[in-house]
Amino acid sequence: MNEIENASSNIRRAELDWLRAGLVLLVFLHHIAMPFNGSEWHIVNEDSSELLDHIMVYFEQWRLPLLLLVSGAGTVLAFSKRTTGQFILERSRRLLIPLLFGAFVIIPPQTYLQFIDRYNSYFDVYPEAITQAETNHLWFIEYLFTFSILAVPLILFLRSESSQRIKQSIEKFFTNPWRLLLWVLPLIALRLLTQVLLSFEGDEISDWSKWLYYLYFFLAGIVLFSCKGLWNSLASNRNKYLLMVSISFVLFYGYYFVPQDWLPLSLSISLRWSIWWVVNCLAGWTTMLAIMAYAQTYLSKPKPWLAKITEAVYPFYIFHQTVIVVLAYFIVKWNTTIAVKLLTLLVLSFLCIGVLYVCVRSFQLSRFLFGMKPKQK
Repeated sequence: MNEIENASSNIRRAELDWLRAGLVLLVFLHHIAMPFNGSEWHIVNEDSSELLDHIMVYFEQWRLPLLLLVSGAGTVLAFSKRTTGQFILERSRRLLIPLLFGAFVIIPPQTYLQFIDRYNSYFDVYPEAITQAETNHLWFIEYLFTFSILAVPLILFLRSESSQRIKQSIEKFFTNPWRLLLWVLPLIALRLLTQVLLSFEGDEISDWSKWLYYLYFFLAGIVLFSCKGLWNSLASNRNKYLLMVSISFVLFYGYYFVPQDWLPLSLSISLRWSIWWVVNCLAGWTTMLAIMAYAQTYLSKPKPWLAKITEAVYPFYIFHQTVIVVLAYFIVKWNTTIAVKLLTLLVLSFLCIGVLYVCVRSFQLSRFLFGMKPKQK
């Protein structure tokens, strides 16, 4: 194991675990709010909160991209402890098995409750589940597996001696925080090109627009984490990244809230959307840099209970949306305020997922199906 891998394994593991746990919690909170923000979702409340939608739109620009970036860094760590064959086997066990199990067991309740009028009973869902293998919120695992396999040649190259000069050049140039902001340029180009040429909907693997967009963050995580000097420089530049976030935040919401009749008539609808994508990328990238920088500063030291949280994160993610959909199906029918429904859904979902996790972690078979390591005897 080379110097970079040693440094990554021994110093950076805690902050990655904290970031992963925090981001999965944000995913959970995002889906808790989905029935109430006015968007089309599996279960929708009759009334919606415009304020909730305004808040959520900002988090959407960096929540999943940062989780992909952290996953890319974590993939470097996972590979550093294994041969190529062992790594592919480990990714298959940890990602493919839960994905298949989830598609046939975890996802069907969501499908049934969303389209309940077209089924005579719950079991009518399964012929469709078997033939279509809908991944639903588990699309993230599908992407992660594909990205991990595709990234093998890049990781092998970055571990080799022949990459040292290239990595040193990357570190020397991009250690300057304002230059690291340049990484948003190919992201903007990618976003604009794919939105124009590949404007698909959904999160399926065939959605090349989002697939390429998320792949960028995964690969960026691999490169950032593999370049020791660049990765370590994030913390020392945290205040500059915070300034970038402040500027991009104002630009983001300034454009988001600007009345359409204030914009020049010469700006076509297509051009207005293009400006929106640029602002999205700026807000997302600068926010991610700042979060990583402050995580390095304050979350780099492991705590005794971090290992337990880390173990729970993956099953928590697999369970969370199905639990939310099932509970929301009943809660949205209550004759009460959005705030009461939202809080009730939050508390009950968290408790239910906690109980399910305790059950999963107690048995070797369930641990295997959820991608967890075997229980220590």
